[in-house]
Amino acid sequence: MLKKIEKIGNMTLVLALVLPGLFFPNMQVKGQTLADVRRQLAEKEAELEESKEKEKLTQEEIDKITNSITENTNTINRLSDEMITLQSEITQAEKDIEDKDKEIKEIINFLQVSSGESAYLEYAFGAKDFTDFIYRMAISEQLSSYNEELVDEYNTLIESNKKKKKEKEEKQEELKKTQIELANQKNKLGEELTTTSAASISLEKDIITVKADIKKLEDQKCGEDEEIEDCYNRTQTLPVGTAFYRPIISGRVTSEFGSRCYYIYEYNKETGKNEKVYRCDFHGAIDMAQSGSAVPVYAAAPGIVVGHTDRGECGGNMVYIIHNINGKKYTSMYAHLRTIMVRDDQVVTMDTQIGTMGGNPSIEWWDGCSTGQHVHFALANGHYKKDYYYWSQFEANMFNPRIMLNAPALGGSFNNRFRKY
Repeated sequence: MLKKIEKIGNMTLVLALVLPGLFFPNMQVKGQTLADVRRQLAEKEAELEESKEKEKLTQEEIDKITNSITENTNTINRLSDEMITLQSEITQAEKDIEDKDKEIKEIINFLQVSSGESAYLEYAFGAKDFTDFIYRMAISEQLSSYNEELVDEYNTLIESNKKKKKEKEEKQEELKKTQIELANQKNKLGEELTTTSAASISLEKDIITVKADIKKLEDQKCGEDEEIEDCYNRTQTLPVGTAFYRPIISGRVTSEFGSRCYYIYEYNKETGKNEKVYRCDFHGAIDMAQSGSAVPVYAAAPGIVVGHTDRGECGGNMVYIIHNINGKKYTSMYAHLRTIMVRDDQVVTMDTQIGTMGGNPSIEWWDGCSTGQHVHFALANGHYKKDYYYWSQFEANMFNPRIMLNAPALGGSFNNRFRKY
């Protein structure tokens, strides 16, 4: 879902970049200024506040549904207990009626084949004890008109109990259906909450990055309305290059730029274990691998380090370098590094070692997007941290590194940084 959000953001960015050129072809595009970056920060903070409020409201809805599910469960359990008691009452009532009906029929049959008061006396004297004798005497006095009222009373009780049981069963079934509907609503809201939380995390990361960049611009005494490119040019000179070279001396190409599917181990919070899952995504780089514990990774061309990431959840340690290659702006990115050996704002050459290769899940355990040791090499148009600030914008400007970088075909090996294939 987060990928979808980022893709929508990328489409918006592309439209924002393309449409002005379609309608105003002669208009000069103004570069970013410190004031522009501050406005972007304010917009991101407003988006984050809105996202957090949505998270809060969604969680409140989930809590309400959870309470309803609990109440329904308690009602279903109570009805189940009532039905057990009711069934017991029905069973006892049926037994009482059966006994009473049998006894009445026996007496009636006796009276039908007998005559006179001697029959009543014979029935009465057949009692087992005095209580039963009194009872039989009373019954005998009433049997001449047949005690249909007693039988009707018991039959009415049975019918009433059966009706009650049916109503409870119907109510229980209705509550079970409601439980399923509530559970589905809860799951849907849970998915929305996960998406919103992911968006909030992304916004928080962007805000941290932009705040750091604003401080850097302030430290460099950039004017509020001064173009950032001009400000940097006053304090730094971007070296000129003519080509990109492979970032490692020897190795093999293990993954291409574009859509791909693969297996990866991911941590499952529910089971507490790393589980093998099949994933498909868009790979915005070329991967190059080499064995060894300290494989050096070099800058692909002369440039200036504009930023880095420490222990990113997806990418691990990363370095970003801006370049001027044949008069055009580019940014290179190196991910899954075990160590970083350069600092922000450092001028580098193609011979500058920026770090060592990482990406081994058993060593870089925090890096959740790597299946083995390699360097992830990406190229984007424009200068990251100057022309644009957010990761989604960097992704929108990425292109296949093979356009600028010569490398053997997938699976092919190389043993130097310069040979053409």
